[in-house]
Amino acid sequence: MREAYLQQQLDNRIIEFRQLLDNQCRESALTEASRLADSILILEARLSLDTTGRPLRPYKPERPELKTLLDSTAVKPFFKDSILRRK
Repeated sequence: MREAYLQQQLDNRIIEFRQLLDNQCRESALTEASRLADSILILEARLSLDTTGRPLRPYKPERPELKTLLDSTAVKPFFKDSILRRK
């Protein structure tokens, strides 16, 4: 009877020890898997960033050539009396 009790206690302790090892192993595996998943997600996020920087300046067109009109008419005062008043 005493040997049966000791054997039962030994079996219970072995079962508890195996459960403890199983839990520690599972926790370690989940921690490592989480670390790897985080690393993969961070790497994908970094690779998907837009690295083109600022957009290029828009094309600036050339300045148009200034055309002068050939006007052969004489320059007249705007008001007829304006020339007389200045004198």
